Amino acid sequence: MTIVVIGGVQDEKDKTDHRALDYIRLAAQFGTPLVGLCTGVFALIQAGVMKGKECCVSWYHHGDLQRRFPDITPVADRIFVDEGKLITCAGGVAAADVAYAHLIERHPGPRMGDKKSAYHAD
Repeated sequence: MTIVVIGGVQDEKDKTDHRALDYIRLAAQFGTPLVGLCTGVFALIQAGVMKGKECCVSWYHHGDLQRRFPDITPVADRIFVDEGKLITCAGGVAAADVAYAHLIERHPGPRMGDKKSAYHAD
């Protein structure tokens, strides 16, 4: 199982959902793979699971992330960053690349991510 965290519209005045952040922390403690999709990385940071990790964020949110979380260094020149059990993704169309090209290859195996294998059974 992989948990994909989607952050939605970011507003510094939004109420913090402590139950959701606790759930993310607990999942990380149990080694559950987490994906921060677009602004979902903000929630991963708030939950404290991104310490010492590199994260990807859309260029659109890059400045907001740096301003709100100065101890985190985001990258905006890649579509996703894989830190093992933590994957962060710029969002948009990049989510399809993470889901198909990366997660499918990682879990069922590289053959399932192969275009020919997806259409032809052995």
